[in-house]
Amino acid sequence: MAEVKKKLNDLTTDLDLKLENEKLLDLDIVKIYINSEKKTFRLIVHCDEIIKEKDIEVLEQALKSKFYKFENVNVSIKYNLKETEINDILKLYFPNIIFLIKKEIPSSPAWLDSIKWSIEKSTFIISVNNDIAVHILKTRDMEAKIKTKIKENLDLDLFIRFECKENIENKKQAHVERKESEESKLIANIDFSANNNSDKPSRPKEKKENFFVRKKTEKGMLYGRSLEGEEVRISQIDIDTGVAIVEGEIFDVEVKEIRGNKKLYTFSVTDFSSSITAKVFANPKSQEALDEYVKEGAYVRLSGDVIYDTFSKQIAIMLKGLKKARKIERLDNALEKRVELHCHTKMSSMDGMSNFEDMAKRASKWGHPAIAITDHGIVQGFPEAMNVSKEHDIKVLYGVEGYLVDDRKELVTNLGDRDKRLDCEYVVFDIETTGLSDRFDRITEIGAVRIKNNEIIETYSQLVNPEMAIPEKVVKLTGITDELVRDKPKIEEILPEFIDFIGEDILVAHNSSFDMGFIKRNCEKLDIEIHNPVLDTLYLSRVLFPELKNHKLNTLSNHLEVPLENHHRAVDDARATAAIFLKSLEIVGEKDILDLDELNVYSCDNINTKQENTFH
Repeated sequence: MAEVKKKLNDLTTDLDLKLENEKLLDLDIVKIYINSEKKTFRLIVHCDEIIKEKDIEVLEQALKSKFYKFENVNVSIKYNLKETEINDILKLYFPNIIFLIKKEIPSSPAWLDSIKWSIEKSTFIISVNNDIAVHILKTRDMEAKIKTKIKENLDLDLFIRFECKENIENKKQAHVERKESEESKLIANIDFSANNNSDKPSRPKEKKENFFVRKKTEKGMLYGRSLEGEEVRISQIDIDTGVAIVEGEIFDVEVKEIRGNKKLYTFSVTDFSSSITAKVFANPKSQEALDEYVKEGAYVRLSGDVIYDTFSKQIAIMLKGLKKARKIERLDNALEKRVELHCHTKMSSMDGMSNFEDMAKRASKWGHPAIAITDHGIVQGFPEAMNVSKEHDIKVLYGVEGYLVDDRKELVTNLGDRDKRLDCEYVVFDIETTGLSDRFDRITEIGAVRIKNNEIIETYSQLVNPEMAIPEKVVKLTGITDELVRDKPKIEEILPEFIDFIGEDILVAHNSSFDMGFIKRNCEKLDIEIHNPVLDTLYLSRVLFPELKNHKLNTLSNHLEVPLENHHRAVDDARATAAIFLKSLEIVGEKDILDLDELNVYSCDNINTKQENTFH
C-alpha cells in the first residue's frame, strides 16, 4: 500500500492514457493498493461530484490494458459532495444504481423505465411495477450489492428494500387501455408488414417499386413471406435476443376476434428445451391459413420479434413469419426392444404430465412388447391402462412407486464416542431470521441456554445485523425491527463467539433442521467447522406425546405448563424449549432409559410414522 497525493491526470500522463471524460482527470488519488500474489490493483479516488459509472468502467478497462499482469483492476470512488440532504445525494447517484442493475441483470431494461425510489428513515426503497422484477432483483442478491455500493461510494449505511407498487383500483382499467392502444398500433402496422395476404388497396406502381420492394414468397408459408436466419433453441431466448427463429409444436391456442374483421392469434410453441408464447394480428385473407393450421399438435417454423409482454409479464414473440415444418420423430431402431419400467402419468401429482395412452401408443409404435405404469402411491391409472392394453396391443405391467418413511431415524444425531448420559451438558438454542430460506435470508438473533445437571446455568443472547431489510410480516411476528439491529454486530463477528459458547456440548433445538440449516450455511461461508451432536425436541415430542394435534412450541408449553414469554424472540424461546426438554427427560427417565443410545432406540420403536415426512 502506498500513500499518494496526486491527481489522476498525473497517473494517466505517466501511463499515456487518453480519457474522453475530462472530469476524471481532476480526481484526487487517495490510495493505491497492489497485491502481487493475488494480482490485484485497486485505485481509491476522491471526488466532489457524481461520476457516471460507465466512465469509471472505461477508466478500469484503460488501466487494465496498461496493468495487464493484474487479473483484477478496480477503481473505487469516495464522494465528498456539497449536498448534505440524503434525498439530494441519492437523486444524483441513482443513475449509477440503474447502471449496476443493468450490468447485473441484462433483461432489466424491459422494466427499468418504471423504477422509482424513496427513503424511509434508514431504508432505501426501490419500487418497480411488477412482482417478476422484484423476484429477479432479490434472486440476483441486488440488495447486498446496492448496499455495498452505496456504503463504498457515499459512506451511507442504508437498508435496501425492493417493492412492487401497483395501483390495484386502476389496474384493470389501465390494462384495458394499454391493450387497446397496443392493439391499435399493431393493427395499424399489420397492413405494412411483409405479409403476402395483405388486403390493402393496391398502391401506385412507382410507390410499390420505390417503397415496397418485396421478396418472392417462400414456399409453404402460412403467414409472412420468408423465414431467413438461423434457428435458435427456445431455452436460449431472452429479452435481448431481438428477432428469433424457432421450430416446435403448437399448444394452448386462443383466437379472439377484434375490430376491423381482424383476429388476434395467441398460441404457445415448444421445442422441448422450453416454451414461448407467440402472437399475431391477422387480417381476413391471412385468417384462412392460420385457422386451418394453427392448432394443437401442429409442427411449425416461425420467426418474430422477442418482446416483453406486459400483460402476461413474460417474454413473447410477435409473429413475422410462419410455415409448416416436418417433425422428425424419434425411432427405436434397436434389434432387441427394451421395456420401459418407470412411467408416471398425470395421476402422479406434481410429477407426471402425460396420459398413459400417449405413452403406450408410442411404445407400441416403436415395437416395444410391454410398458409399465408406476404412479406415485396410487393405482387410479390402472383402468385406463387396461383399456389401452387392448386397443394398442401392448402388455401393461401394473406397478406403483411407493412412499417411504425413515422409521429408524435417530433422535440424537452425530453422537460418536462421547458422554451419552441423559444428564450430560446441553446447549438449547433458537434463532430468529428474516425468512425461511437459509440461502436467501439472514439471522437476526441468536439465543441459547446451557443445561448442566438438569439446571440452566448460563444464558447467551445476541441481536445480529442481517445487512438486509427485515420484511414487515417478520417484524410483526418477532418485534425485531431494522432500527433495532442497525448498530448490532454482523454474523461474521457473532458466529465465532457463539461457536465458542456451545463448545462440544449437545445442541438442542425445536425443529432443529431449520436452526441448524442457517448455522451450518453461515459456518461454511466463514470456514468454521461444527460437528456437535444435535437433538430435536420436535421429534422427541412426537415420540412422547403422540396424542397432541400438533407439536408447536406454544402447544407443548401449554401441555406441559411451561411459561412461554415473548414468543418468537430467540432467548425466550430457548428458555421455553429448555424447560420442555427437561420435563421430557423426566418422562424418559421414568421409562428406564439410561442414556442417549437407548433414547435413540426408543424413539425409533415408538415414532408415529404417519406424522413423518415421506420420500421416494
